[in-house]
Amino acid sequence: MDRLTIRNRDGSVSQPTDLRWVEALEKLAAYEDTGLSPEEIKLKLDGLDSYQKAERGK
Repeated sequence: MDRLTIRNRDGSVSQPTDLRWVEALEKLAAYEDTGLSPEEIKLKLDGLDSYQKAERGK
């Protein structure tokens, strides 16, 4: 997924000049519809990665 923001070197955030707001709102809504926090998503992805590595090792 393409980022909707740009993280600047100083840590601040800005938006790309070609950002389409309707598309940004659709992506935000899809994320919110998951009901998961960023931390929960990371935990799930880490678990999936561990599972896939274990399966490849069999």
